[in-house]
Amino acid sequence: LFLDEVGDLPLDLQAKLLRVLETGEVRSVGGARTHVVDVRIVSATHHDLDALVREGRFREDLYYRLNVVRIDVPPLRDRPDDVQVLVEHFLRQRGAAETAPRLGDGVMKALVAYAWPGNVRQLENEIVRASLLADDGVIELSDLSPEVRSGGRSAIAVAATNVTPFDVRHGTLKERVDRLEAWALADALAQSGGNKSQVARDLGLSRAGLNLKLKRLGLWDGDDDGS
Repeated sequence: LFLDEVGDLPLDLQAKLLRVLETGEVRSVGGARTHVVDVRIVSATHHDLDALVREGRFREDLYYRLNVVRIDVPPLRDRPDDVQVLVEHFLRQRGAAETAPRLGDGVMKALVAYAWPGNVRQLENEIVRASLLADDGVIELSDLSPEVRSGGRSAIAVAATNVTPFDVRHGTLKERVDRLEAWALADALAQSGGNKSQVARDLGLSRAGLNLKLKRLGLWDGDDDGS
């Protein structure tokens, strides 16, 4: 039994899941009889469960029940070699070998170059979308979403690469702090492929607050399309 995003379970459901794991029994909704179950549990989450346990948002006893064999999967941006394998898999899912969409010139290169902040789900959705738009069964660069075509390098992400790691040996305190802040924002933007909504969440900022900082530090590209 695969439990996806187990870290999002509310505490009351965590207690019920723990009871099932401990007793090996389940009861149907509205039923009076219990049923014995014998399953292997595979669970996944994008959360740091250790942190959730410390914060009291995930039960420690359930954590140790689930955390028997742990596999940490790096984000897709750190596994570019896997992108081609996954793309070929998703293409096969779209049809038999003779009817599956094919990739035009430069498409695989663009897919591998993109950072995929949404990881495998985002890649799969991109392939589904491009397949629907493709003419004559061939996915061209024009069928990819704009951020993927540009390698995730929106104007703001490109500007971010011009910020060098901090040099705090010179200037006033404000100038040094600004350089540190600009570097932190640039790094977050580069990691997210220029996704400002994700950066705001990761850094604990409101979207408006992030935009103000980007404007003040010269990283603003004038784009506020909600990405």
